[in-house]
Amino acid sequence: MRRFEVHAGEALIGWSRLEHVDSCMAVAFGSFEAAEAYAAVQESIIATRDAGQSELQLSLRFKGVLMNCDGLYIADFSDVASIGGIELTAFGIDTFAKAFVEDA
Repeated sequence: MRRFEVHAGEALIGWSRLEHVDSCMAVAFGSFEAAEAYAAVQESIIATRDAGQSELQLSLRFKGVLMNCDGLYIADFSDVASIGGIELTAFGIDTFAKAFVEDA
């Protein structure tokens, strides 16, 4: 399986395999594994989970190559739920990104 890197600005904050793809909706999602640098942005991720996270400059990369998508969303409810993990959703993935995700 492939491993997609998630960056906030230039900082690598985690990874996802984007295990699930809805090609018709151009959406991919999966579990998110936090890197050490995630701690620096976690509070902002939680604070913006209901309002949008575009200010965090999130990007998705595969082997250092930027994947084109309309946006990323990290669902982190660790402050209110003790079960489950953090999830990542990539919206509006283009044909280039979709090919990598679907082949994973």
